[in-house]
Amino acid sequence: IAGLNMIGIVAELRTVPYYSTSLFGHYLTYSGFKRPSDIFIHGNLKELKFSAFFFDRDEVVVGVAACQTNKITSDYAEKIAQGHKITKKDLYQHFGEYKCK
Repeated sequence: IAGLNMIGIVAELRTVPYYSTSLFGHYLTYSGFKRPSDIFIHGNLKELKFSAFFFDRDEVVVGVAACQTNKITSDYAEKIAQGHKITKKDLYQHFGEYKCK
């Protein structure tokens, strides 16, 4: 895509930023973009087994981080790349409203 743009053929990059690393035996991933205004954590931070969802002001998920629950990060990146939008309401339906505040 960079090469096409350099020769004057405008091509849009359609991808979602994705980062992964392994630290001290724990595999961490992050996918997303934009500055969040709220966060919801599902799981246990002390045990380093969690998923964290970052929301913008319109309650749309703009990023996902995970430790030992990493598939959710890849699933998020794939859905966003396909043009889907995930909201806080969608997470309520999956995790239960009382847990997602």
